[in-house]
Amino acid sequence: MFRTLVMLSPLVVLWVACDVFPLGCEVTVAQEQAAESDEPRSTTELDRSAIDAVEGLLAGVVNPGGPGLAVRVSHDGAAIMERGVGLADLAHDTAIDVESRFRIGSVTKNFTAAAILRLQDEGKLHVTDTLDKYFPDFPRGDRVTLTHLLNHTSGIASYTSKADFYKTVVSPTTTIELVESFQNDPPDFDPGARWEYNNSGYFLLGAIIEQVSGTTYDDYLSKTFFKPLKMKNTGIHSATSIIRNEAYGYSFLGGRSEKALNWDMSRAGGAGAMYSTVADLDIWLQELFSGRVISAESLAAALTPTIIETDSLDTKYGFGWFVDTHRGLRRVSHGGGLQGYSSHVAYYPDQKFSVIVLHNALPAAPGINTASLSEQIAESFLGSVMQTNPERTEDVAVSRETKAKYVGRYDYLSAVMEVTLEEDQLFAQLTGQPRFEIFPENATKFFWKVVDAQVEFVVDDQGKCIAAKHSQGLSSFRAERLPELIEVELSDEVLERHVGKYNLEILGIMDVKRDGKQLVAQIAGQPALVIYAKSENEFFYKEVPATIVFESDGLSPSSKAVIRQAGKSLVANRVE
Repeated sequence: MFRTLVMLSPLVVLWVACDVFPLGCEVTVAQEQAAESDEPRSTTELDRSAIDAVEGLLAGVVNPGGPGLAVRVSHDGAAIMERGVGLADLAHDTAIDVESRFRIGSVTKNFTAAAILRLQDEGKLHVTDTLDKYFPDFPRGDRVTLTHLLNHTSGIASYTSKADFYKTVVSPTTTIELVESFQNDPPDFDPGARWEYNNSGYFLLGAIIEQVSGTTYDDYLSKTFFKPLKMKNTGIHSATSIIRNEAYGYSFLGGRSEKALNWDMSRAGGAGAMYSTVADLDIWLQELFSGRVISAESLAAALTPTIIETDSLDTKYGFGWFVDTHRGLRRVSHGGGLQGYSSHVAYYPDQKFSVIVLHNALPAAPGINTASLSEQIAESFLGSVMQTNPERTEDVAVSRETKAKYVGRYDYLSAVMEVTLEEDQLFAQLTGQPRFEIFPENATKFFWKVVDAQVEFVVDDQGKCIAAKHSQGLSSFRAERLPELIEVELSDEVLERHVGKYNLEILGIMDVKRDGKQLVAQIAGQPALVIYAKSENEFFYKEVPATIVFESDGLSPSSKAVIRQAGKSLVANRVE
């Protein structure tokens, strides 16, 4: 839950996570491409037009009276621009500035990884150590190494995906209590068999730092990194501490901002408990990549993408960092996301260029996606040395009949992509985002023009479309085609039978109400969503791949509701 790029919500929570792939981002404001030389421009040569373009971009996405952004752009350690826009505290109209402190979620992971590597440099541990050395009773601990924890290949189930996570996240915990809460959960896969983003691994790494150093995670980072590097506005967030200049977290729901679910960050630990500012994070990038934090050998290991041997898959992830290219330029980056906060840091090592974007809302305010903004800002300044986006040519020979085969709904896990056909044009719309045209590159592969993303439809031997393979930025994944669901109209009497409150225990109360000829279901702290009737007792969501089945004798009010999502079920009894 701590990163933006793949900010997938826990199963069965029915949270519509629209930041998975930001298809609705603005068209890039990059400069004219003239990549005759790979040499970066000096700070004094940077165009004022790039700064103006970024300021225009920020002004276009931030409501001055709502949650906002802090942004810093630097070249070779010198700030090119720093801006704070929007509000840090809506109740008191306190503006965000460059000294505002934000929770940074999974950006914490590269600090945790650096701490492990620093301890290795000092001979106090080794990344080949197995987990049972530090947690003797941990199941399969003799097979999971620290490397598996660092690169998300351990197979340990991620505790933030447990159904009860949001019920407990506001209360404090201890390291031992939290580890015990997930250590006996069934593993997702064998160590090293595949890559899957995992918060349990980094929470364990934070605990191992405490064991090896003999001090708290907070004290170790402060003594080893924050104080020596003069990161004066950075620390581990605590519910009992007074954090000056803190940007408060909000969630944009139902067309308005409200206070976000307030995590007790003891439940994040080494996976995402830090707060910081744009300036301090820039110090971190400069010092880390200059080789003054960990040894050259350790830094190289952190920046070496993990390869899954079974299928030669390049995960584009090292130790605490995504490592890829952005339009031909090498890039090291990471995002963070938890209720109320979204962050993204990126460093272009060959250009010594960094972009830090911090936002105090998640779900984010409309039009704001920190990963997307980071890319657009980088393109504004580095466009002249970047490669142009691939030229994609539309195949106008693809028939309407072929396009019609792809009409349907596709399972994007915590969202749905709906593909529709109007006249001869296909459109795709991801939950909560605008609808855009997609254009055929060939008979199965289509592309967006508003963003560099593609979708390839998978067709079986009978010519039926069964899935869609989505590719964008760092990631690609397969989205299964969802069964066609036909809505039926129910009588007022039948609809009223299901109206009421249902107790989901760990997730709170689900409130089902009437809205004309529709039912609307709202789970505590989440948006109210329409549910559509498939039959008298079966209902489905269009925004997320989930269903609700009410149990009723056909005469009395429903006694319970069963929510099904991603192969899991939750039973909710009616509350009288």
